[in-house]
Amino acid sequence: MLVFLRQKAPIIASVIVGAMVLTLFAGAFYLGKNKSTRQLNPTDSVAMVGSTPIPMAKYNEILNQYAQRYRISASQKQDPEFVELLQYTSFEQSLQYTILLNAAKAAGVNPSGRDMDAAIQGVLVQYDLKDESQLKKMLKEAKYPWGQFKDNLEDDVRVRIFSNYLQTSIKVTNQDVDNHYAKINAQHILIRVTPGDKSDEERGKKKAEGLYLQLKSGADFDALAKAHSDDDQTKLKGGHLDWIPFGTTVPEFETALYALDSGEISKPVRTPFGWHIIKVLDRKVENRPVSINYEAEKTQLLQFRQAHAVENYIRGAVSQSKIDVRDPYVRAYFAKVSGD
Repeated sequence: MLVFLRQKAPIIASVIVGAMVLTLFAGAFYLGKNKSTRQLNPTDSVAMVGSTPIPMAKYNEILNQYAQRYRISASQKQDPEFVELLQYTSFEQSLQYTILLNAAKAAGVNPSGRDMDAAIQGVLVQYDLKDESQLKKMLKEAKYPWGQFKDNLEDDVRVRIFSNYLQTSIKVTNQDVDNHYAKINAQHILIRVTPGDKSDEERGKKKAEGLYLQLKSGADFDALAKAHSDDDQTKLKGGHLDWIPFGTTVPEFETALYALDSGEISKPVRTPFGWHIIKVLDRKVENRPVSINYEAEKTQLLQFRQAHAVENYIRGAVSQSKIDVRDPYVRAYFAKVSGD
């Protein structure tokens, strides 16, 4: 489980929020001039995340931006693995974008007129256009309707506003700073579930809750871990994880872990890997300075957590949703990455 929690990279690894607005229609122009990339029906979906479609149009837009960036043309023979990687990266980013956009809409994010004016100004600056009339002319030549452009731009602004909210809502305390100098010796029981499968999610939760009640009634943690844990790396060792430094596990697991006292057992905790029951065996402090500048260290920790806030949100959303990849080219690489 140490490898599972600390080293196994999540499927969703990169975040594209900052670049979306200013590259909004680069792909549209490129699609009109060069057909070196495979064209698909833009009304289709490249995949489903839960019950939400990931639009083929967004996937194509991002894919063509990459094609333009790397100067891919129909007259040149391309490395199949490189093209495959571009396709999968475009899928990842369209998946991230869809998750954030749906979350922004659910949260009621509605860009103001000032937000939209600033976004349009950003597009004018990037494309060295004098005013909105030049932008409209450019879009018309690319056969990109102004109304569609405005709708897409508004969605991009929604994503940016929501992403900023995720970052600015993070708080850091003195206890968080102290935890940086602590290691915890722990053990756990993992009950895996199938993302997006409500019945399996409920099954996993009920099983974890049942095991938790047995532990609170005095059952042996090692014995239950050996009998029921789905973590093949630790179950034969009674779920023992050894010493865990701060910052080396997924946030959901770490938050629950560091909230426990020695000997305490957590209620079932949901992480991207399933349901966990955690027991803290011991904790120790290492390399702690005699004097700590809490404000300076909180600032550094806050910056780190803010930098990963959007990525962690996406990872959490993906962990609880079934991903059904429909495009055959993307599905092949998705299977390779996910180990299927």
